[in-house]
Amino acid sequence: MAYRDEPYRDDPRDRDRGRYVEEYETYRSEPPRGGTGLATASAVVGVISLLVVILTLGTLFFLALPGGIAAMVMGVAGRGRAREGRGRALLGLITGLIAVVLSVLVIVLIALLATVLDSVNLDGLPDSIRDLAPDDLLQDLEQRVPELPDIPEVPEGAPEQ
Repeated sequence: MAYRDEPYRDDPRDRDRGRYVEEYETYRSEPPRGGTGLATASAVVGVISLLVVILTLGTLFFLALPGGIAAMVMGVAGRGRAREGRGRALLGLITGLIAVVLSVLVIVLIALLATVLDSVNLDGLPDSIRDLAPDDLLQDLEQRVPELPDIPEVPEGAPEQ
């Protein structure tokens, strides 16, 4: 005798019941809807790009900038394709946008810093530091550190000893 958990094809009385169970299983198992892969990839890449630019204080902006752009592109494409992945696509779009903005801000700050440092005259820096130091500190340093003797210059072409 067939058990109720076994397939229904063995017992002739259960053939109709088996047919209904098979029909139910075909309706129950719908094919997966596509389009959520881009949304998930967008969220992952966007969050990683944002973490890279924040946790490294902008030093790895050259990795976060293309990652943020890719997250934004995948987020826009993922929002249009699937209904289920819209939240993940929006997350990727927002985090990618923030990563791009922060990366561009770091690039602007580097350019400003390079411009400012280029215009600063650093030729007289040791003298200006000496002028800012208190006199008693300078006297203390002169007592502790003896002056070095002058090293005679070796004329060119002279044999080395």
